[in-house]
Amino acid sequence: MTFERPLPSRSRFPAWWGLWAVLVGFPSALSTAQDTPTHKRVLILHSFGRDFATYAEVSSSFQTELARLSPQPVEFFEASLETARFAWATNEGPLVTYLHSLFSERPIDLLVSVGGPAAQFCLRQRETLFPSTPLILAGVDRRWVDDASKQDHAVAVPVALNLPGVIENILHVLPDTENIVVVLGGSPLGKLWREETEREYSRFSNRVRFTWTNEWSLEEMERRLAALPPRTAIFFGELSVDAAGVPYPRHTALARLHTIANAPMFGLFETQLGRGIVGGPLVSEAESGRRAASTAVRVLNGEAPESIDTPPVALSYRPTIRVTTIAFATACAVSDKVLEIVEREDLVARVKTMGALLAQRLSRLADHPNVGQVRGLGLMQAVEVVRDRDTLERFPAEERITRRIVAAGLGRGVFFYPAGSGPAQDVIMLGPPFIITETDIDLLVNVLEESIDAAVSRRSGASPDK
Repeated sequence: MTFERPLPSRSRFPAWWGLWAVLVGFPSALSTAQDTPTHKRVLILHSFGRDFATYAEVSSSFQTELARLSPQPVEFFEASLETARFAWATNEGPLVTYLHSLFSERPIDLLVSVGGPAAQFCLRQRETLFPSTPLILAGVDRRWVDDASKQDHAVAVPVALNLPGVIENILHVLPDTENIVVVLGGSPLGKLWREETEREYSRFSNRVRFTWTNEWSLEEMERRLAALPPRTAIFFGELSVDAAGVPYPRHTALARLHTIANAPMFGLFETQLGRGIVGGPLVSEAESGRRAASTAVRVLNGEAPESIDTPPVALSYRPTIRVTTIAFATACAVSDKVLEIVEREDLVARVKTMGALLAQRLSRLADHPNVGQVRGLGLMQAVEVVRDRDTLERFPAEERITRRIVAAGLGRGVFFYPAGSGPAQDVIMLGPPFIITETDIDLLVNVLEESIDAAVSRRSGASPDK
């Protein structure tokens, strides 16, 4: 267990100070806090440590939002259940005694747990750990906080993790998937989630085969995920500690696996987007923190926690590609810099050159039996897919050929944009970046041809992997 608290100047102790910082730094901070009796004192209890995904974003968002919304200044104190990475419900008495001793003279106004292990600890120790202090259970799946409704002065602000929905999304995006690797760590939380996913994923047993990673070190995961068979997808769940007992803060493990994995990777949380996962239904940890902060304001203003209705934060769709126009200063400054780079590096002229090369490489598809037309200008190109090139007969809509081509491309490491409407329903659109290289263009065209062949041969019952 570690304990951290901002000094009055709002600087923080380095993480490596450990217990010494607790014994030496904390008393002086308490004496300063006594001079500010109007401050609200909030203790945040972390499950693993404040730097572990995905709880870190929940805690950060909570503190920022509460400080913004609260009519009174707020002092934040942070403690961590470091041992929860390795074992749950061990001898918890000393920790409870320790926390009591820290706040014996100046009690806290609110206790907030972040994550499942911290929530379970608070519920187990409710009669001894600040029993009259309001308790908010934040950033925890609703499966683990049913008991919160039975507790006095307690309220859960849960998330709703739709585990079957994740698999349904994978099969929607990649309908030919036959294998799914579920990435979970070796911590007690990871093992608990394995039991839960095994139970909930049994309904898919006649469709796909599942493999779990709880018993592998991260190095073993890297070795195996680099050599997965075709038609495999990866679901990255929770990996704070691997089977070797090595901890991985933030998104360290996700970044390493994304670098070597030869199959598309899906996730659960919004902060994983942009770090290697495919878009889809995700939970916003920031929204979870904000809702907990809104609840905290009401509690600190005197409302009974058990009287507050807190619907869970549910999965919401986050696309892989975002096409938006954002009108605020930072976005405008970035856009201005992009235009500066385009002019300085003469990228428009480069687009003309590379666009001609892309069109030349795509021209070989004109003779493909399932390509009706290749058309476009510069680096914006489109390939229309048909059942018969000579008659331009279309594939039946229910065969979802475009989706199968996109899925085949994803399995080969390339994303194609599905387009088409009306009669020309099956169109693959290409719009690579201005800085694409000749090698990238060759890869793009080769994978597109392979993906069309795979989608058509899969439809006819042949193996898509030639």
